[in-house]
Amino acid sequence: MRITLKSAVCGIMEIIIGLIAIIGLAAPMLSGLGGSENGFDLMSLNSPYYFARVQDDGIKIMIVAFGILCAFQCTVGAVLLVVGSLNVFRKETEGYGKGITITNLVFITLYMAEGIIYMRVFKSEAGDFMIGVSTLSFVPLIIAVLAFIVYIVCKICLPEKVLWSAKTSVSDASERREIQTKTSDGIAKEERKLQLIGEYFRLYNEGAITMEEYEKEKCRILNSDKEE
Repeated sequence: MRITLKSAVCGIMEIIIGLIAIIGLAAPMLSGLGGSENGFDLMSLNSPYYFARVQDDGIKIMIVAFGILCAFQCTVGAVLLVVGSLNVFRKETEGYGKGITITNLVFITLYMAEGIIYMRVFKSEAGDFMIGVSTLSFVPLIIAVLAFIVYIVCKICLPEKVLWSAKTSVSDASERREIQTKTSDGIAKEERKLQLIGEYFRLYNEGAITMEEYEKEKCRILNSDKEE
């Protein structure tokens, strides 16, 4: 498990494209008449324009089909959010990211086509009185294409520079423990040296050894690390 510069940026771009697929459903497929109708309206099968005013079964079937496509778009966008999040630190799922990203672009493109068809059918049914009705279903596609271009450039150009690695963290922890152990051993050795020097100094005070012998043993104890 690790995070590289490429995996972090590409994962974030996948998350952004997934968000565009979901939030893009709020772009009006039909606007005007003092209100708007978008993908969420169709997905919930709540179409104030068609179901309330038009009895044509063909148009109702078209709206239901568009609603189902919007539901799929929302689902695929949610899947890309999860996969993009995993791709930030898991290389095993990286292969799924690009395919699901392209699938999101396909659904966002379909949403634009749905909006254009929806607007034209509405105008055809309503006549010249509804000439001011328009669609903004193309806006999510423009943003998604720009994000996808950035995603591809980052995937090709960014280096696999490791920003964080679980193995590195474990290694650092082991190294810290090793340093602490060595430090503890060093302190213990110094304390042992002081004890030995103290013992020889006591023997000197008691007259058991001479000053020369004491100094000789002290030098030997202090230089014992160098001899090793």
